[in-house]
Amino acid sequence: MNREKIKRIIHGLGELYNISKIEKMAEKNLFIRRKGKVSAKSFLNLCTFLGEDLCSSSLSDLCAKLEANEKISISPQALSKRFNKEAVNFLKKVFHDMLNIQNEVLRSNESLLKSCFNRITIVDSTGFKLDDKHADKYKGCGIKSSVKFNYSMIY
Repeated sequence: MNREKIKRIIHGLGELYNISKIEKMAEKNLFIRRKGKVSAKSFLNLCTFLGEDLCSSSLSDLCAKLEANEKISISPQALSKRFNKEAVNFLKKVFHDMLNIQNEVLRSNESLLKSCFNRITIVDSTGFKLDDKHADKYKGCGIKSSVKFNYSMIY
């Protein structure tokens, strides 16, 4: 019986990544105005799933990722034009809707989830660069001196 309920949870979470829904959001937010090389799906993949750090990648690197993963050949200048106000609004809408759907699925199946999992662990960390004068005591990684705090909480 729990297996069927878990399958329903997975199906509900699958709604988060419904491609036709994502394409409609892109049209509604004016990110997609006509059929072009870069679809809403490929842009969303580029911004979320295809890279370690979108902000530190060059446009040429992003174009190479599009070519390798999506078979889309586009110039860095053309890709640069895709990063605009409409793209931001589209991504905000996608993430907002995904969080709402995820929360709804989790809330409606809370008792089942509590019966399947006996704890929740939250782990976070942050690092700080210190003055170089502290390098003897606090050696950094890639820099002379730094410190990192790790926090873990179990419910």
